Amino acid sequence: MGDVRLTITHKNPTSKVIDETTLKNKLRDLGLLGRQFDFYGETSFAPGEKFKELIRTDLNIKEKTIEKRLLSKLFSSYRETFPPVRLTLKTNSELGFDCSPEDVETVTCPNCKAEIKNWSEEIDKWFNDNNYTWNCKNCQTTAPPYKFDYKRLGAFSRQTINIWNIGKGTGKPTTKLLDELKQMTKTEFEYYYVRI
Repeated sequence: MGDVRLTITHKNPTSKVIDETTLKNKLRDLGLLGRQFDFYGETSFAPGEKFKELIRTDLNIKEKTIEKRLLSKLFSSYRETFPPVRLTLKTNSELGFDCSPEDVETVTCPNCKAEIKNWSEEIDKWFNDNNYTWNCKNCQTTAPPYKFDYKRLGAFSRQTINIWNIGKGTGKPTTKLLDELKQMTKTEFEYYYVRI
């Protein structure tokens, strides 16, 4: 199995993104982000002092790869340099869809929960025409694909807070964090999981 991550993003992906420096500073003030470090060319953050109050983890997170175990034996400061859980922030100029397609089994209507069998085709139609809306044959609801229920295994996003090595069933953001993000941005946030 590869890397896993918990991703937090705007519930409405067309919401205005926050300046990344402002977001970083606010997340530091909240205690979610700790020290900054470079992880193979990617700006990353260690968990901050209030991480456990803001992200509820349900399992002890262990180092997963042989490389990490070997490096930690070779370098006593490895865990301080590369913590087992790291955070990244990402802002894209374009809206994108993020998921592990092999993990998304059932996508449903946001209203009646009827299964949408051709969900990936509906996403393609929407990317070709942002005014396109899907129509549920079961309840007649119309909605753009970003409102589909992906069962927390994917979402549309432009700006994300990524928490690496926390996968489905091992942790989630607390209501406190989601409320703080909503207060900060005036928009609601959601979360989902990706396996790479």
